[in-house]
Amino acid sequence: MKKILTSTLILAMALSMTASATVTTPPATTTATSTASTTKPFNKNQRAISKADPVCAQAALGKRDAAVIAALQKYTADWITILNTRTVAQKAAFLKQGRDRVNANLAATRVKKVETQKVQKTLSQSKKIAWDLFRVEMRACGMEVDSSLDD
Repeated sequence: MKKILTSTLILAMALSMTASATVTTPPATTTATSTASTTKPFNKNQRAISKADPVCAQAALGKRDAAVIAALQKYTADWITILNTRTVAQKAAFLKQGRDRVNANLAATRVKKVETQKVQKTLSQSKKIAWDLFRVEMRACGMEVDSSLDD
């Protein structure tokens, strides 16, 4: 329950704040010299993309990417904290002698492993929530989103 609340809180914070990074797409250019198109659709939704409400879709894209960026920023900050904590613990371990030193170093390594697994799971959950919300919003825009597009 606590993990669900944490990931929901992260998503809510990400969606409520203004995105700290902007995503721009370069203008589309074509270099084909013939009138026949040789490009293949990038996914099953190419027709749906052309029919989707552009303003609605842009808003949904912005929210999704802002949430993913916020999740990645939290992930990075958590990793830095984990590494700093492990460094302090391992330095303290080297102040000890013999088997106590070995045990303290092993304990620091175990804690780091457990914490990194938690951080990775939180990132995955946050990204999944962002994409699920994006799919719901894109449905409202008139388009079904292919799940193979998830990052």
